[in-house]
Amino acid sequence: MTAGLRLLALGLMACAASACSKPAPLATLQEKSGTVERDWAEQVRVWKVAELGTTFHLGDGLQTHAGAAARLLLDDGSQLSLQAETQVRFSDVAPAPHLLGFDVETGAASLQASGEPLSIQTRVGLARIEPGATVVFTRANESLRIVVEVGRAVFGASEPLVAGSGVRVLPDGELAPLAPPSPPRVEPPPAAPAIAAAGQQQQAEITARVRGRGATVRTEQGWSPLAEGPARLVPGTQLKLARRTSVELQRGQERAELFQNGQYVVAPRPDVLVAATEGSLAAGSEVTVRIAVPGGVIAVAPGGTVNVGVGKSGTTFDVQAREITFEGSGEPQRIRSGQRATLSGAGELSIQGRGLDHADVEISAGESVVIHDPAPPTAVRFRFDGVCPDSGVLQLRGGKAGQFAVGEGAVALAVGRGAQRYELRCGSDRARVVRQGKLSVLADDGSRRVAARAPATTLAADGHRYTVLYQNRLPVLTLTWPGAPELSSLLLAHEFEGKKQELILSQPRHTFESGSLREGRHAFFFTGGGKVSRHTRVEIQFDNAAPTATLDAAASGDIEPGDPLTISGIALPGWQVKVGEQLVVQDAQGRFSSPASWPSATRALAVRLSHPERGTHVYLRRPSSGQRVGRLP
Repeated sequence: MTAGLRLLALGLMACAASACSKPAPLATLQEKSGTVERDWAEQVRVWKVAELGTTFHLGDGLQTHAGAAARLLLDDGSQLSLQAETQVRFSDVAPAPHLLGFDVETGAASLQASGEPLSIQTRVGLARIEPGATVVFTRANESLRIVVEVGRAVFGASEPLVAGSGVRVLPDGELAPLAPPSPPRVEPPPAAPAIAAAGQQQQAEITARVRGRGATVRTEQGWSPLAEGPARLVPGTQLKLARRTSVELQRGQERAELFQNGQYVVAPRPDVLVAATEGSLAAGSEVTVRIAVPGGVIAVAPGGTVNVGVGKSGTTFDVQAREITFEGSGEPQRIRSGQRATLSGAGELSIQGRGLDHADVEISAGESVVIHDPAPPTAVRFRFDGVCPDSGVLQLRGGKAGQFAVGEGAVALAVGRGAQRYELRCGSDRARVVRQGKLSVLADDGSRRVAARAPATTLAADGHRYTVLYQNRLPVLTLTWPGAPELSSLLLAHEFEGKKQELILSQPRHTFESGSLREGRHAFFFTGGGKVSRHTRVEIQFDNAAPTATLDAAASGDIEPGDPLTISGIALPGWQVKVGEQLVVQDAQGRFSSPASWPSATRALAVRLSHPERGTHVYLRRPSSGQRVGRLP
């Protein structure tokens, strides 16, 4: 192999190479975070993205980039974990039966033995690792540092090594014991410095306050406990927190709180306060705070706060105040207060709470509107200028459960067919709803004809409950009594809003003409010859989904913002018509025709109909070609 030290570890191979057409894999990639790559013995140094489940054979290599990590399952059940910026290569020469060879070429890797003893053949002799023990191999120039973190191990002729002790293998193969671990320097933190300039901020001292007894820091000899209380830390300190332990970190005015079950690196470079490879933290202060995570860096704006969680499946950002900027492989992405983002292990960022960059129609937050759209879903822009002192959170309460968007002054969301409520909260007080309304989206191109006559319905007094819908004219309702006695005089009782009316009839049938029954809940029953029909209830309701207008054909062909066109149609009596912001005059039959121009702020032209009792209907006109034009600035 190369100048790197070769390590040979016992492996339980599935079969010898001579007995199989293809050798069993030496290792399998089980976990990764950040950018992890591999190469093959046939193409050394030609790195490709390593996918979970990929296997490794003789001569193959694996490397992790900055902020990344990986874990391999070896064929005997042991585990080999690679830290950030580490490169490991398996031997390109077939080892003796039941042996596995690999080199730690750069960085650091930890080997955790399975439930069986593990033996490693090195240049200094046979090394024996107890079951369950963990040993860390760190490349330092031409030498290799070996530290036992958990359990016991023996290397060559050295004395047994216990947790926290180790040896250095020199380039000539000689063993040199590492100095015994020294506890980290713990001092009372200095007084907080005055506000420093940007250049001075990077040189500020790093102070920590440890809460709990599960904090350890990595030294050259391994992991050493960090006592509870105040401490000073140097840049590059690797920090591990166990259960019920947290650390408040401060550098000048930069602040972050690190939580339990996490691994962190303090100030890995001057412009970053802390890097997290696992665990969770909260960050933010009066100045910009930069936090490194697998796959990139987040910059917390002054006055902002963010909760960060780093796990096996990716990293989550929950912005609590102001905003953060994520800096990854692509363009920087702003994530605002109230928004949540997830960064996958492959580096893909998805943001919840980011509104659309376009709209088909605009409404004021608090309105309740019926939208007639020939091609839903409809991109609705909710305006709330002056309502919230900072950002607003607009959330839909139906359809796509939990769909929301955060913005200043306005946000746009895609609203599907059907009825749903929406609520607006301000970013500074999310517990209080400041505006709310209801949207109903209908798949309607406006060509349905409005009703010219009152609807007519015949119902039997059979004890059922009925709902009768009407549009512009109240319904004609006929009631009958099937099986009524053959008498010359019958009585029809009618109850409405607590008042009772009785009608004497000559037959078991009566018709209420349009307008004689008001909107609301009515009750009816017949009596005669000692018999009583079943009590029947009828609810008369206005049909809010019915057309309130009929519009002429949509604009034909392609159309651009600012192009002139004419909107014409007919509306029901009592409805006010607006095209854009212009009030339209109707004739005695309700017909209208108005010049207009295609809008630039929305992709459709809105025809708004309003009624003092029936609410607001908005008809969207799209080009007949179906082209969606116009974008929000």
